[in-house]
Amino acid sequence: MAKIKRLLVNYQQVALLLVLLGLGSQCTQRGVDKQGGGLCRLVKIDLTSVTSGSIVTPETMTGQTLYTYDAEGRLEKKTDQKENKSAGYIGGSSQYTLLENYVYDTGGFLTGKQRTEQWKDGKGLLTLTENITYSYANDRLAQASQLTKGLYGLQTKRVSTYAYNAAGGLTQRVDVTTYPVVPATLKERPVYPDGLTETWTYTNGMATDYLVKAGGIETRPYTLKNGLVRMQSFGNQHTVYTYDNQNRAIIASFLVDGKENGRLEFAYAPAKLPESSLLPFKGFPTVLAPFGTPGVEASSAFYNSTVKGPLFKETDTQTQYALTGAGYVRTANEVSTYPFDDPNNASYQIKTTRTYSYDGSCD
Repeated sequence: MAKIKRLLVNYQQVALLLVLLGLGSQCTQRGVDKQGGGLCRLVKIDLTSVTSGSIVTPETMTGQTLYTYDAEGRLEKKTDQKENKSAGYIGGSSQYTLLENYVYDTGGFLTGKQRTEQWKDGKGLLTLTENITYSYANDRLAQASQLTKGLYGLQTKRVSTYAYNAAGGLTQRVDVTTYPVVPATLKERPVYPDGLTETWTYTNGMATDYLVKAGGIETRPYTLKNGLVRMQSFGNQHTVYTYDNQNRAIIASFLVDGKENGRLEFAYAPAKLPESSLLPFKGFPTVLAPFGTPGVEASSAFYNSTVKGPLFKETDTQTQYALTGAGYVRTANEVSTYPFDDPNNASYQIKTTRTYSYDGSCD
């Protein structure tokens, strides 16, 4: 049991990294393939996942994600539904739902996005809501105002302001986060109750500086080079990132007091991400994502440290793909093993199949 708890804690750290890897891509324009039969775009993802092994309760997850577009081919709605069935859940199952709506003005600019996520099981229902409004100046994104209500009632307001040079290139993004409502009985509490301000500086589409002001203190937790975060620092803890020649993250090394106690490795397949088929949002700036360009993962591994010190491969994920004629992922068959290389503990596996459907001419 102690082993399983430690594994879960480590994967909270890995999950946070994966979130961070995607953060910088929010303003990065996507490429779009236009073939003879029209736009190639993603319309559906079907998911099946099975967890099995002697140390876990068997679990089966099924799900479906749908994308809806307006007459101009712009993303109008995204829905996602998943259900986990397992004897380990109260009532035998748990459900997840996502609904995203996108609103555009007559000029084709995105003016609003609404997102609702819900998690339901035998213990109850948790809901997260998010509303974002966008405004523009000179046909460029000038401000994004986001209001989020968390699972336990915490309200977070985040206002992002964008500045450009005469040529239209992004030079600065300032994110101001405040908390309009913090209930006294709240289960989740903000790390910085008085809020924080984050300032990104850009040159030629690449981040050159990141400054955080919180609690009366200014910090620069990221070390940047060529637009990419090379090191992330919090006190005596550091994460060092390595990228390939396509600016994709391939190694994240976790250090404590200068000693490596964990490492995450990625390898990529020669394929296009399914969501890269969506049209880019008009007026959004084009920048290099500071945590690397997203890619289609062929494999990943997490190496953990033991009490004795040496790293061992705790998890391993391998994925096989079939592609469309245009190079987008058609099917993905993934096998994850936990722990992968620990002779003192039994392992379990998660086998996941995703099938992607497109319209237009993707073949």
